[in-house]
Amino acid sequence: MAVEKVVEAVIDEIRNAGLVQLEVSARHVHLDKECVEALFGRGYQLTHVRELSQPGQYLEQERVDVVGPKGTFKNVAVLGPERKHVQVEVSFSDAFALGINPPIRQSGDTKGSASVKLVGPKGEITIDELEELGLYEGQGSASIPLYLLPGAKLYFKVKTVGTIDGETKTSELSNWTLIDNVPHEFEYEYDSTDIYNNANYLISVDDNYANGIEVYYAEEDIEDSYQLLTSSETTETMIKIPEGKSYYIKVRTYTIYGDGKEYSDFLPAELLENEYSIILEESFDSYSDETYLYDLYLGFDSYDAYFDYSATIGMELYCSSTKDGEYTKVDDVYDEYDVYVEVPEGEERYCYVKTYEKLDGEKQYGVTTNTVTLRPFSRDALEIDLIDIYDYEDYSGVELTFKNDVVGPFEGIELYTSATVDGTYKAISILEGWYTSGQQFFEVETKDINKFYKVRTFIYEGEEKIYSEYSNAIEFKFDEIELSIMFAGCTSADSCYYGIWAQNANEDTNYTLDGKNMLVYVKTADSNEFELLDDVRGDSYEIASSNIEGNTYKVKMYVGTKENGVYGDWSNEVTKVV
Repeated sequence: MAVEKVVEAVIDEIRNAGLVQLEVSARHVHLDKECVEALFGRGYQLTHVRELSQPGQYLEQERVDVVGPKGTFKNVAVLGPERKHVQVEVSFSDAFALGINPPIRQSGDTKGSASVKLVGPKGEITIDELEELGLYEGQGSASIPLYLLPGAKLYFKVKTVGTIDGETKTSELSNWTLIDNVPHEFEYEYDSTDIYNNANYLISVDDNYANGIEVYYAEEDIEDSYQLLTSSETTETMIKIPEGKSYYIKVRTYTIYGDGKEYSDFLPAELLENEYSIILEESFDSYSDETYLYDLYLGFDSYDAYFDYSATIGMELYCSSTKDGEYTKVDDVYDEYDVYVEVPEGEERYCYVKTYEKLDGEKQYGVTTNTVTLRPFSRDALEIDLIDIYDYEDYSGVELTFKNDVVGPFEGIELYTSATVDGTYKAISILEGWYTSGQQFFEVETKDINKFYKVRTFIYEGEEKIYSEYSNAIEFKFDEIELSIMFAGCTSADSCYYGIWAQNANEDTNYTLDGKNMLVYVKTADSNEFELLDDVRGDSYEIASSNIEGNTYKVKMYVGTKENGVYGDWSNEVTKVV
């Protein structure tokens, strides 16, 4: 035996010389190039720390974890340089701790070695003795069928075998190649075909070799917090997420072998939420005898969604006179478009809808919709906060923003204008329909664009309009206009242009200058007075570079007509020296 011969040689050396030097190495690994890249990254080079007593051998800076069936050794030394084959060397006691039964032999002899896994900062690899998988006879490309469990990885090498002059020749083994059977990322689709349960998700995995899937959930993406939610003997299943919850979902596949299951690795987690698929909305219906009638209807957040009414599935309407008060059942709901609530003058109502399913004669409640607020028409005036005027070739308009965002329902709003704040206001535009305040756009004729504006809202009682008070008057005026001149570009070597650009000096303004008109004035070096250069639409004007040298420019913005429009102040004056 080789080991016995080594022992005898050591004893003879001690007897003859009285002393012999021995070097004992602790657990360590040798890596080939492919394994280095798998553990530390593509193109990685080992880093020498010091030379060993054996010439040309080094202790490397890198460390790996050696993982066996029963235990793990952290930060195991890597010895270099790279070798042709991966090799792990441990003691008998180490092997016992790892849970493996390795053979005892000289370094480099790996035939029949036990299997372990090496883990590095960039990846991991399982070290097995090479096993012949199959032989393909013929010329050209080879095709050998392999079956891998979901999530399994296989590193393989190939060699060619041929006969030359009656003698069998075998090539060297190729480099390592990795194939793996990692299932696709699981897919999920929100199922809205029956929205009683609200958060129905269809989970599926594209893996033809899997016999089934398991779905795990956690409210936070923490490894040890995941619990089994459901399993399926197919590669798809339906899950339900409770109202108001958000779950992290992880999925793994399995394949049945005999009486057991082989599982894939978990696929990356996805966050799935329970979003309302039933939305309660309100619409003012009519006013009569100091009572407001509201029409409530159920909207759906998906085009193909529906509610499957039956003897066992339905909805209930709950209302309260105060937002934080006690809600009582008002009615059963059997049609999502035919729910009415009466609100007396001077009162309010707050309402929501609950879905239910009868199981064994008992109602099991599912989704609770949002709560809608039902108010009577307010005769208080809206307060206008901001105004913007649009003046394009095809249309003009006034856009108003209001401070009091919710003042109750109204069926229309009228826009009035005047040249002076205390002058006579005339109606120039009307919006009819179901509205609340906020931001409203009125289309107006250019001739009606003016300085001051106010509005009032209304509802109908029969054919008669009931109006609110007039809002405050708001003045349309331009903020300070800041003018600048910048190089605009060249169409040829001889045709270059500068742009005169106007912009709002006040960044807080709610309107842009686009769609407004601009008078461009110029004062040349030979003149002491500004003259009108052009009347343009928009906030910019291009001038040939040959005509701009030493000239001074200013602009005035306006909307409406040139003769009777609303004007801003003069901009600053700018001079360009080319």
